[in-house]
Amino acid sequence: MVSLIDIAPRSQKISINGSALEVSGIGARGIASLLLRFPALQQLMIGRIDAELLWRTAPEAISAIIAAGLGKLEDAETETQADQLPIGVQMELLFPIIQLTMPQGVGPFVERWGAMIGGPAQSVASIQGNSSQKPSNS
Repeated sequence: MVSLIDIAPRSQKISINGSALEVSGIGARGIASLLLRFPALQQLMIGRIDAELLWRTAPEAISAIIAAGLGKLEDAETETQADQLPIGVQMELLFPIIQLTMPQGVGPFVERWGAMIGGPAQSVASIQGNSSQKPSNS
């Protein structure tokens, strides 16, 4: 019998400068924590982007997402370490964490969430991680 753990990859090893780290997707508890902590992420998730708010909070949010993907949700020490990494290294960690968290991309996740809570399904093709879908012309 297949268990819940068997249906999706839980983690991925990332090699950076000869060192390996294991990152994993972030579950509902972690996503809720991040969205409550970073209102700019809430806006991003529904396709409304306040660029100034996003730029102001992105560095801290990226560090928090990396920490969560390393299994250290809300761990100040890990967030500080992640914050001190060069942006290129942060991206090498961030992208697989997002891919493991939302394998179909951000757009489909947001659309499913909107349908589940009864909200309008908004086009978020411009922010989704899945480049195989084209933005609608509507």
